Amino acid sequence: MELSFRDPLECYQQIGSLVANAIPESWVDVEISCELSGLEVALVKTYMPRVGLVRRDVPFIPTLGECFYRLARLVSTEEKGFFRKCAFRMAGDGKFDVKFEY
Repeated sequence: MELSFRDPLECYQQIGSLVANAIPESWVDVEISCELSGLEVALVKTYMPRVGLVRRDVPFIPTLGECFYRLARLVSTEEKGFFRKCAFRMAGDGKFDVKFEY
């Protein structure tokens, strides 16, 4: 199944939902670092649990890399092309922040 999003907000919502459902415990925040190189998508995903306060890895999420690739297509510009890096941060209340490097 190929993922399709109409706009970046739909993509952000899908990323947030996938990550929130993959974490097996109560958490404070999530940080995802994405690097694109051609068709390759490299992700580093961590979260801060509500108890323990030591960052942990987010479990593997099969479609998460494709979500970030689709996001790159949605936010690309003719001048800049696809982003090279993306930092996605989400708080436990659902608020998120996204930063791109081109």
